[in-house]
Amino acid sequence: MRTGGFHETLDRLDLVRGIGLSRMSWPVEWASRLERMAREGKRLTAQAFQQMTTPRRRAVLVATVRELEADLTDAALSMFDGFVGRAWRRSEKRGAERAATLERSGKKGLSNWPTPSIPAPPRIRTARMPTPR
Repeated sequence: MRTGGFHETLDRLDLVRGIGLSRMSWPVEWASRLERMAREGKRLTAQAFQQMTTPRRRAVLVATVRELEADLTDAALSMFDGFVGRAWRRSEKRGAERAATLERSGKKGLSNWPTPSIPAPPRIRTARMPTPR
């Protein structure tokens, strides 16, 4: 997978987070209204924004930018998860190939290394628990 898209997403997220809306707290009562305004802001054209009153335009833009930040965060995490998953699968495959190669050659890899002798821990006296009646 190309990492350019991931870096572009992180750059966009950085730009949106630079606005500072995520640091602001919003009353819980506004949640449904902000969601509705964000959906509206995502589908509106520039001309539709120009026709709005200034307070309404600002409210819709704030809601849309908040939603955009969440969307970009989700996208970045999803892409990163894909990178980690791909690296994990590649590592598992290489490990299996290495084990098969060692098995074919009759070697045991690290399993033939001596195991260190670790002394057993001293017994710890435990308090006697009262028996239930």
